[in-house]
Amino acid sequence: MGRNHARTLASLSGVNFVAVCDPARDAVDAALGRSVVGSVEDLVRTGLDYCVVAAPTGLHEAIGLQLAEAGVHMLVEKPVAGDSAAAGRLVEAFARAGLVGAVGHIERYNPALQSPGRASSRGTSVRSTRSPPVARDRSPHGSRTSASLSTWPRTTST
Repeated sequence: MGRNHARTLASLSGVNFVAVCDPARDAVDAALGRSVVGSVEDLVRTGLDYCVVAAPTGLHEAIGLQLAEAGVHMLVEKPVAGDSAAAGRLVEAFARAGLVGAVGHIERYNPALQSPGRASSRGTSVRSTRSPPVARDRSPHGSRTSASLSTWPRTTST
């Protein structure tokens, strides 16, 4: 999903997509020519206003807490965190800082994924097969999908 978010952010008017944070150094070129940094601290130093977090779920809490502490709004891919306690800590951190912390349910609104539901409600038979969306790569951080990186935009307006 990181690659999809990066492509979308790069295409939006009024958004200055400034950097990608990826410890594997963006081996799949999702940054689209933007800066690639290796840590959330380096990312915060770019002066971003908000970010999209499309990292492995186990990293959502740590990344989110760093962003809340730095005063950065966040859209995080679902699930919000690895468990309900971690999700609660994120909600509290963003509320305490007066920041927007939102969870992206991007595929819920994908017309291709809504069609089978409509067909099923009409009594049409629907057969679904799921396969991984991207090839796996090997990074110093273990096996992960090549789209599992964090993308971080900065708005040009307040």
